[in-house]
Amino acid sequence: MRTAPPQTRFSTAYSAGLALFLVTVLGCNASNGPSGVTGSGGAASGGQAASGGTKGSGGTAASGGAMGSGGATSSGGATGSGGATGSGGGSGSGGAPASGGATGSGGTSGTGGAEPMHGTGGAAGRGEGGRGGNSGSAGEGGAQAGGRQGMGGTSPSDGGVDDVVIHDAAVMDGGAFVPTGWTAVYTCTGTCPAQMSQDTADMDTARAFDGMLGTRWSTGQYQQSTALMSKFPLYFTVDMKQVMNVSKLTLNPGTKDMYDAPGQMDVLVSLDGTTFATAVSGHKPSSPSMGNTDTIMFTTPTAARYIQLKATMTIKQVSSSLGDRYWAIGEMNVFP
Repeated sequence: MRTAPPQTRFSTAYSAGLALFLVTVLGCNASNGPSGVTGSGGAASGGQAASGGTKGSGGTAASGGAMGSGGATSSGGATGSGGATGSGGGSGSGGAPASGGATGSGGTSGTGGAEPMHGTGGAAGRGEGGRGGNSGSAGEGGAQAGGRQGMGGTSPSDGGVDDVVIHDAAVMDGGAFVPTGWTAVYTCTGTCPAQMSQDTADMDTARAFDGMLGTRWSTGQYQQSTALMSKFPLYFTVDMKQVMNVSKLTLNPGTKDMYDAPGQMDVLVSLDGTTFATAVSGHKPSSPSMGNTDTIMFTTPTAARYIQLKATMTIKQVSSSLGDRYWAIGEMNVFP
């Protein structure tokens, strides 16, 4: 009887070591994945070597970390009203998701200007033909667009009819105003020619309202003369020193020559001596033809401080049949 050859037996420890070796070799290709499960030693069936353990599956390759998107560029800081513009935020770095750049802080708001000052209201000029003050300058522009217009300034000059004080001056027995302190000036269109030598006393304009018909003011030149005719219109302007209501004038050439008057005249009035308005236009004195006192009526009583007699035509321009004359005022009366 043949004896069976003896069977080689592997110890359990050896089998386990071999399995571990195989698993290690086969699973080394997995990159960064988890190790394959070590196969357990196969049970020795019928004394045969245990089958190797199941090969561990390769670990799933780890995907690269997601590339961080660039940080969103922060928008510039809101421009401060009147302040500096905020700087833009810095760009986020790549890699891990970058947080957005910090938003630039808004510029500091400009400080609003101070409330504009108002011009101080000026007192309206009263009496003496004062007029309202000049407008105050506009306030400096601040928080509001431009300062409000200042009220009238303090300059007293003419404030208009509403601000005029009408005086009730003293009157004479005949009803005319007493000419206390009145003054007058004679002017021409151009330079007035001097009175002729025999009439130099007539230069005094105050003689036109001194209460005496024997004294007078006159041009001292004939109206049609070469010296005077080219200077028309001629002006005789009276300052009554206060504003009064005027409704009538009378003009007497004086006893030296009752026919000395212009052919035609206008009467103008003023509150301030600068701006004149026509009260009577185209009046033709009766004196040159009648040798009498001439009366000039206003349509309505008119407030005036200054009365201006404006000679616009010579006697002969109005009536060629009349002789040439001076213009003279022996007495001028003004009535309320």
